[in-house]
Amino acid sequence: CALPISGAISSILSSQSKTETALQEFLAWGGLTPLINMVREGTSVEQERACSALRNISETKSKAKIVELEGIAPIVAVLRQGSVPSKVLATNILTNIAGINGGMCALIADEGGIDALLDLMCSDACRATSKARRLAAGALLCMVQKSASTKRRVKDVGYHRITEAYEEEEDAHVDEPMGELHGILEEMDD
Repeated sequence: CALPISGAISSILSSQSKTETALQEFLAWGGLTPLINMVREGTSVEQERACSALRNISETKSKAKIVELEGIAPIVAVLRQGSVPSKVLATNILTNIAGINGGMCALIADEGGIDALLDLMCSDACRATSKARRLAAGALLCMVQKSASTKRRVKDVGYHRITEAYEEEEDAHVDEPMGELHGILEEMDD
């Protein structure tokens, strides 16, 4: 029964209908809460559709609403346990939210986002999808560029993992953001 609802939500927030007026009506209706609940409790199909809709919202000036409704924790959980397509979408969402300001980066870090992104970027299981690894490296890069405290946290918990992954990386698309991330962390004083 929830599948048609998630399908309707995805179509409402598809890239074709992502107008600010439609989005504001959707948010005023309270549509964001069911999306976050689907990320938290839905089937893998519902989770992917909800993540797709949230990704579209995170590309607008309304992205902070996801944070206001405590959406970061379930999105980070998708990085740990979701399907690969859902992980890609969740990584996009976190990157867009991290781009708001350093405070958002700290919230993502507080919810376990650094470890989850490192796991995704460095995971042997994700070697099959360079897109997920590239986006995880890009999200971490965005976070370290926006927040000095997050940069310190990333270096403290992940520098060795990032160095190892960077040295082993063979995909040039992943190598670029991972290399930039590694370079920023390497330049930091210990």
